[in-house]
Amino acid sequence: MLIAVITVIDINSPTTIHLGPFLVAAPAITASFAGAGVTGAVGVSAVGAQVLIGQLRGGLLTPNHQAQIAALVVISALGTVFRHFRDRRERQLHHVRSVAAAAQEVLLRPLPSRAGGCGSRPCTLRRRLRPGSTVISMRRCLPRARRGCGPDAVQAGRGPRKPPEPSAATPRTEAADRHR
Repeated sequence: MLIAVITVIDINSPTTIHLGPFLVAAPAITASFAGAGVTGAVGVSAVGAQVLIGQLRGGLLTPNHQAQIAALVVISALGTVFRHFRDRRERQLHHVRSVAAAAQEVLLRPLPSRAGGCGSRPCTLRRRLRPGSTVISMRRCLPRARRGCGPDAVQAGRGPRKPPEPSAATPRTEAADRHR
């Protein structure tokens, strides 16, 4: 669409105004959201439009049109190549993340029931450890779950666990009193 608009405006404008260099925007913008194939196709379309403009505006042999076409070919090729590398990198990253998620599912055992339990809802630890997260998230979650402080414990009304009160059979010491 952008290529057609620029071409029509350039052909219908006075000969002293050159809008053909704006055609470089089409492959550059396309590379930001589409794949390498689409970027290449838009680049070829832009070069074709530039050749058409050059043909209708005084010939392809003028240095101005040759420079514009050469610049458009280079920018279109670079955008296509860079997009190809980005697509390949995204595929690799997706593969690594899926392998990491599978390994996480295999290696992380479910929490024991004494650690706060998961009930019928997904465990807090499982919610935090999504593909791409780290085991450091587990370190933040597990101590809370062991203490009974996680969301499951709070909703169950258990709250944080307190140390047991000493009974008459347990002798009290100064060290035990200092920790209270």
